Order: sequence, then structure tokens, then C-alpha cells
Amino acid sequence: MRVVAPDDPRHGGRNHTASMLLRGGYKVARQRVIDDFERTYMVNLLEQYTTLAAMSRVSGVSSQQLRMLMEKHSLTFTARAGGPR
Repeated sequence: MRVVAPDDPRHGGRNHTASMLLRGGYKVARQRVIDDFERTYMVNLLEQYTTLAAMSRVSGVSSQQLRMLMEKHSLTFTARAGGPR
């Protein structure tokens, strides 16, 4: 078995992420990954959909939970023309 170092290009070039994850122990690193995923997921939903109902339908997450995630990550709807609803 060969271990790929965090800075190895085959690892995706995420050396800064890997070293960041190692700081603070497993629980802190796990929460950091979850927070990053939640924020990225929500930003992508907000870029694609203009209503909580549409976001809920597509994601399978309740509107209430989506509101909580938006608040947690300080995200809001922005007015924009066109795009899926």
C-alpha cells in the first residue's frame, strides 16, 4: 500500500486543505468539512433557484432547514433576472 502525500498532485493538489484539516483534531476537522460542504451546497442552490420551495424540492431538505442553514452561513437571496425557479 502506498500513501499519497497531501501535496502530491495525485491527491488533487489540496495540500493547504490537508494541513488545515490536521489542526485541532478530528472533531474540529470534521466540523470544518461539514461547514464547508453546507456553505458550498447552499451557495450553489441560491445561484440556481430563486425560492425556498424550489430549493427544498430539488435538495430534499425542508424549507425550515434551508432557512437555518442560510442563517448559519449568513446567506441571503439576491435579486436576479431569469434562471430556474
